[in-house]
Amino acid sequence: SFTKACFTAADKKEESIKLSLEILRASSTFSLAAGTTIGGNRATLLSDLGDNIWIVGIVMKEYLKMVKIKITGPASSVWLGTRLAKKYTAACANQVSFTESCFRGEDPKRNVLPASVNVRPAKLFQPSFWRVTKAGLKDKDGYELPTTLSLDLGDNVWIVGLVDHEILELVKIRVTGLKTFTWLATRYIEEYSGKCGEQRWFTEQCFEGEDPKHDKYPVTLYPQQASSWSYSF
Repeated sequence: SFTKACFTAADKKEESIKLSLEILRASSTFSLAAGTTIGGNRATLLSDLGDNIWIVGIVMKEYLKMVKIKITGPASSVWLGTRLAKKYTAACANQVSFTESCFRGEDPKRNVLPASVNVRPAKLFQPSFWRVTKAGLKDKDGYELPTTLSLDLGDNVWIVGLVDHEILELVKIRVTGLKTFTWLATRYIEEYSGKCGEQRWFTEQCFEGEDPKHDKYPVTLYPQQASSWSYSF
């Protein structure tokens, strides 16, 4: 019920209250997909900055080459800047940790790496009805280990996983009931970004590596029904 009508207090000419603002960029309405290129080469690094502004990158000939663009339509974009970094961190060459802070280096001042975008409408996130709070993965001998990683992709689709003997083991499922689900895909990888083994850094980009084409790590599920309301502070 807080409206403009509430703004009726005495008008103090002096600034008696200091205002501190935290401004967030609006979410992007377009998402870049596989097939996006820069300088004629397929981009391997993508970072969504919000408001349809993206950084697209690729590592070539000892350089991290990046272009910042603003998507204006299904097949169009506006160039905002280019950076060529010869000295870059390993994190900036990894999709999982590729962020706006990586956009630095030599500035050619012109669009030397034209981008060709493959755009799709951004998928609106719908929190899952079922919440996975506990799960287990079984190895080939049937021994079960508790998962340490979980990610809600929305629409009751989850990624659960763990690190076992330095191998990142991941399973994507769709939860259909209290103890029922549909297996969607499995991945495992030995040389993975260390951040993907930690819950706080675990994102959908971590779901990569070898595809066994079958349910290699059977899941035991202990989901809970999600609340109809959620709050964040």
